[in-house]
Amino acid sequence: MLAARLQHPHILSVYDSGEAAGELWFTMPFVEGESLRDRLQRERRLPVDDALRIARETLDALDCAHRHGVIHRDVKPENILLTETHALVADFGIARAIDSETHLTNTGLAVGTPILTFTGPFTIGQAHNNSPQKWVSDPYNIRDDFTLTFNKAGRHTVKLGSEYIADLLNVFVCNICMGQYDMQAVGVPIPANIDQIIPVWNDVNTWDLAALSRNTRNYTVGLGQMKVYNKRQVYSGWAQDNWEFSKVTLSLGLRYDFSTGRELQTAIEPLFGARPSDKTNFGPRLGITYSLNDKTVLRGGYGKYYGAPDDNEAMWTMLYAGEIHPQVNNDGRADFAANPFNGPVPTYAQAMASWQADVASGCATRTGAAGCKFNRIINILSPPNPTTPYSYQSSAGFQRQLGTTISVESDFTINDTRGAQNGQNVNQAFNPATGFNYPYTDRSKKPSTLIT
Repeated sequence: MLAARLQHPHILSVYDSGEAAGELWFTMPFVEGESLRDRLQRERRLPVDDALRIARETLDALDCAHRHGVIHRDVKPENILLTETHALVADFGIARAIDSETHLTNTGLAVGTPILTFTGPFTIGQAHNNSPQKWVSDPYNIRDDFTLTFNKAGRHTVKLGSEYIADLLNVFVCNICMGQYDMQAVGVPIPANIDQIIPVWNDVNTWDLAALSRNTRNYTVGLGQMKVYNKRQVYSGWAQDNWEFSKVTLSLGLRYDFSTGRELQTAIEPLFGARPSDKTNFGPRLGITYSLNDKTVLRGGYGKYYGAPDDNEAMWTMLYAGEIHPQVNNDGRADFAANPFNGPVPTYAQAMASWQADVASGCATRTGAAGCKFNRIINILSPPNPTTPYSYQSSAGFQRQLGTTISVESDFTINDTRGAQNGQNVNQAFNPATGFNYPYTDRSKKPSTLIT
C-alpha cells in the first residue's frame, strides 16, 4: 500500500494491509481526538493561530507525500485528524503513485480494478468506467441595484442593475483509467475455471488475465489529464422603466448577458478549434397593465429570455481535450490480456503519436485490424459553434380581487424556445439504400474524425 512508504509526524501511519475472505483491510494507529470537519461544525470559525498551524502541518505532510511520489487525491476536512498538539493527514486509500506522465498505474485500496465484459453479458470489475470522480463548484457573485423615481408625463420608476458571477469548477473524473476489456470473442466460451482465473474479484493482483486472452477482442484505457479547472464568468446588466399614467402602467426593459469560460478556448483537433463567446444576448422586455377599476387589472407582456449554457458538456469537452482512449485489438499473443500494449503502458504523448500515425496510414479505418489503435471519444462534446439557448415569451391575463385576502387570476402564456441544443449520436452513419444506420461495428462507415 502506498501510505506504508510514508513516514512523517503529520501523516497517519499504516501498520499493515492485506486481504481476508475477499475483503481488503489495513491497520492504523488509534487517534484520540476529532476530525477537522467535526471541529469546524462545532466552532464554525477557527482562531487564526490554529488555522495557520493546521494548514502548515497539512501542507508539510502533503509535501512529504509528493516528494515520495504519492498524491493523496482526497484531501478534505474529514481526512485531517486533530490531536491535542498537532494535525494528521489520514486516508491515503485512493492515493496514486506518480510513476508515469499520465496513467494511474499504482492505486490504493479503492481504485484500479479493470472492467471485464463477457458474453451474456456480465461484467467483472468496477460498476462503470468513470470512477473515481469528484466534482466541486464554488460560485461567487456581486450584484448592484439602483432605483430612481421621478414625475414626467406620469410617474416613472427606473431600475438599473448589474451582476457578476464567477463559477469555479474543479472536476476530477478517472475516465477508463483502470482499463476496460471486451471479452466477447465470437465462438470462445467463458473458461469453466473462471473462479480460479479470478479468485478475488476486487483484487486485480490475484487475476490471471493471460488465461483470458482468447476471449479478449480488444482493450481500452484512458490516458491524459483527468482533472479540469474552469472559471465561468457571467456578466449581466439590465434597465427597466415602469411608467405609470392614468390607468396604464407601461414597462419597458432591456437585459444583456455575456458569459465566457475556458472551455471556449479549448480546441479539439481535428474536430474544431477555439470558439468565440456569444456576445449578442440582448433581451428586450415589454409589459403593460390596465386597471379596469380598483379591483380588476388586465395585463400582458412580451420578452426575450436567455438560458444558461450547459456546464456538463463544457466539462466533458475540456476533459476530452486532454485525454486519449486508445483501443487496441487482440494481436493473437497468448498474453495479450495481461500485456495488451506488449510492453509498458504508453504515456499520453506516445499514445497520441501512435494513433495519429495509424490514422495517417489508414490503419485506424480497418475494422478489427490487429495492432491498430482506435481513439474512443467518450460521453459528450460541446458543439463547434455553441450559442446560448433563448425563448420568446408572451402572456395575457387578468387579476380580480375578491376580498381583502382572496383574489383570482388567469394567464395565457406562449413560450417559443429557440437555439436549444439536442444531443446527437455523431458516430452513426445513415445508409440511404436501406433507410437504416450502418452497423456500428463497421468502422469504415463512420466519420473519419470521429472513430469510436
